Amino acid sequence: MLSNRAGQELQQVDTQQHACSVEWCPTEGFSDILACATYTLKESSGAGTHDEDAGRLVDSSDSTPAELPSTQSRNGGVSLYKLTFAEGDAEHATPSLVHQCTWSAPGGVLDTKWCRDEATTAQLGSPALACALSTGEVCILAISTVSHNCDVLQVKQLASSFDASPASAATVPTRSHSDSDSDSSADSSSGATGSAAAAPTAQRLCLSLDWLGDSIIVSESTGTLALWRVDAGASALSLVERWCAHSHPAGAGPAEAWIAFFNRFDANFIISGADDALMKAWDARASTARPAFVSRRHGMGVTCGEWHPRDAHAFVTGSYDETVRVWDARRVGAGPVRECAAGGGVWRAHWWPGSSALHDGSSSGSGSALDAAVSSRDGGAVTGVGRATDDDGDCSGVAGSGGGSGGSAVLAACMHGGAKVLRCGGSGGGGASMSVVGEYAAHESMVYGADWCRHRYAATAAGSVVATCSFYDHRLCLWRCPRPCT
Repeated sequence: MLSNRAGQELQQVDTQQHACSVEWCPTEGFSDILACATYTLKESSGAGTHDEDAGRLVDSSDSTPAELPSTQSRNGGVSLYKLTFAEGDAEHATPSLVHQCTWSAPGGVLDTKWCRDEATTAQLGSPALACALSTGEVCILAISTVSHNCDVLQVKQLASSFDASPASAATVPTRSHSDSDSDSSADSSSGATGSAAAAPTAQRLCLSLDWLGDSIIVSESTGTLALWRVDAGASALSLVERWCAHSHPAGAGPAEAWIAFFNRFDANFIISGADDALMKAWDARASTARPAFVSRRHGMGVTCGEWHPRDAHAFVTGSYDETVRVWDARRVGAGPVRECAAGGGVWRAHWWPGSSALHDGSSSGSGSALDAAVSSRDGGAVTGVGRATDDDGDCSGVAGSGGGSGGSAVLAACMHGGAKVLRCGGSGGGGASMSVVGEYAAHESMVYGADWCRHRYAATAAGSVVATCSFYDHRLCLWRCPRPCT
């Protein structure tokens, strides 16, 4: 390890169960709240219960959509932590995490996302967190103590996909499609349409989710994507559509859809990645019978991704092939505009809150970056919703948070490779413009979660505060990474 890029450890916390996700709250006034999700698969025997055979985050028993043997059980939950500072000047004090509460979930939680939309948060009445459960359920939790001056925060469950109307859910089509062998932003040959039976919820795991406005997109172990609508006024979820998005070739069965995320500037556009090593884009305004584009540039399964917070055309992806890639959505067929070896399978990747746009004039949000692909496919112009967001919470202390020319950076959870911070320059392409500038190697197990703290005192001249978590050693780490950009 290079000493000039090593992270400074601030704190280690034992999460008691296997930790697989960390997310800092982006809501103003609550940016010091961290959610840590846990998931454990336990084997029962005559001698008792143990979890040594838990496997990976989604193990071999999860890879096939089948009922768990009676000797296996899953459990976990979500714990909230509050970032606190030592007595004195908070801006220069060393931060630490204080446990607030834990919500236990039957089946365990595999991913979480806070609501970033101010209007939806206001309707819900408090900051809200969407949870992807291994039972196939999506739950929405909310901080029940709205006053942030209390000593301990609590959470309550607002909504669950299990409460969605069975009758209305039954009318939602589940579609399948075939994939083109080409790598194109106008994939016109993948147009086969047909209905496919959806797997029972008990056989389907929710693997990841993203939340934008009143929409939640979920990727599932059965190769399906599910689009949910949040009725904030009624605190309810309704299923808009579920479709078969990924499958292995030659009828080998569904490919686990590891990730799905929205274009932050247009909730109609969704990117997905799966164990079939394919990255696809979907237009929710059109039929999901075929993707807007298909990319085969990843060497192994596509495991994570996120849209750039200020660039309407840029997004990042990670893969089991240990590479972080940055893409220009207008030219996906040409391959990534930047890529960097991360030294481990990339399970999660988050843009630095202070990242500036990678492409000149691309942060206006006037139309979607994927409109070019859809327009080419459909033979006409398509107007994007233009929902540019700035969801960085209380990041006034983060250098470059105003979207200036400080560059962009990505925080990656690299499984056995620890946590890495990668910096990419401004305009221009080429893999050489992306490099590792920070790392943290204190985890003794697979690092599955990583996120930047957005609190105003979390970024100083010495660097930015980061939280990461690892699985088998059930460890949550708070550390300060070197300043990613100047």
